[in-house]
Amino acid sequence: MASDITHSVLGKLTWSANLSCWEGKVELRPGYPINLGITTRMDLEPTHNIDELLRSAVEMLEWARRSESVCRERIAEELLEPYNDTWAPEDAPAPMKRGEFVQRVTPNSLTRDIDGSGFFYWADDDMFAGHWIELRFRKDYTISEVGLAG
Repeated sequence: MASDITHSVLGKLTWSANLSCWEGKVELRPGYPINLGITTRMDLEPTHNIDELLRSAVEMLEWARRSESVCRERIAEELLEPYNDTWAPEDAPAPMKRGEFVQRVTPNSLTRDIDGSGFFYWADDDMFAGHWIELRFRKDYTISEVGLAG
């Protein structure tokens, strides 16, 4: 079993063998912790290339911090209309406005996949029956897809 790692930016990371992933909690912004996952290859030791894994996780976290508002807007672009058309309560007095929608989604976790791409998960404030909002991004941090998960 791999020993925990304590990193100056990422904090304490614990190895999850069943997921082949280093896991921890980080602050997206002061006072707002989210879950962090750094997935590795199953066929390698957990600490293989650890310096590069940690560097890429710091880069991903910095991107998420800079891009939180852009991500919120992209989520609204993709999911506000489906919410109003399908998921909103039948007795809703009016369609939800973009500003309210953007404020109701909240970041929950950030995961780096083995190829450098990743997932930025958001809580839905029960707008989508408790499904997670999944924002997928490429290795270069361009957003590739937004959808519901779970």
